[in-house]
Amino acid sequence: MKRFRLKMLAVLVLFVMSSVFYSCTKDDVAVVESNFSVNEMSSVGEINSVASRVSQGVGNTRNEFDYAGVLHNQILEKFVNEVDFSGMTYEEVLKEIKTIALANKGYLSMFKKHKYVGLSVDQVNSSINDFSNEFENVVNSTELSVMAKAKLNELLSRTFKVRGNYEGYRNQVIKFEEEIMGSNMSAQEKRIILSVSSIARYSGSFWSNHHAENVGGRKFFGWVIASDIVGGVLGGVFGGVAGAIGGASSGSSLAHTINQAK
Repeated sequence: MKRFRLKMLAVLVLFVMSSVFYSCTKDDVAVVESNFSVNEMSSVGEINSVASRVSQGVGNTRNEFDYAGVLHNQILEKFVNEVDFSGMTYEEVLKEIKTIALANKGYLSMFKKHKYVGLSVDQVNSSINDFSNEFENVVNSTELSVMAKAKLNELLSRTFKVRGNYEGYRNQVIKFEEEIMGSNMSAQEKRIILSVSSIARYSGSFWSNHHAENVGGRKFFGWVIASDIVGGVLGGVFGGVAGAIGGASSGSSLAHTINQAK
């Protein structure tokens, strides 16, 4: 019975959104979510330039892949606000995220030479089964180097321990990013990890904006951001930055769908 309850909790919590403390005002978050004209931009430089001006308390201009978090939030914004997801299956949600991503001009202009990479239903189920291990087995099953796996598991461990202090978490992630940028990991592995860490920071601001009424330091914040991270890793291994965005967006959208169905 205990094992069954843990598994059911994992299903609801792995992809369940919650709320977080956020050091900026709701207006600051709204600027990132609503006025970030990513769909009208055509280069990484343009997106990062705007990010440096409007993402106070969220972004990290030293991370050259910070646009991953911006695009991740754009995709989620459209899903949450425009999709009737009631009754959707996992597979249907995953397909919807693909459709939204491939309609985003910013996403297409940067990744037009890459095929879309998101999550599969099998990957979702495998992640749920590894929830009690903080997704360590999922990360270790990838073909990343020993060092890259260790750093990702370190980020996940930190994330699971967060209890709603977004500002503190953001500072931890930025320090983590400095360590990654200064490491001797391959350029490809740095690209994946820095994309995922950007998504983790922006995801926190997104859900605090959409669920501000529930802010209260609850530990669910750690769980939902961890689902973004593991989704981003699974997508990023096969699809680089584009895959990280697709994988993480899929995880968050599934979380929202399951949470709303409760």
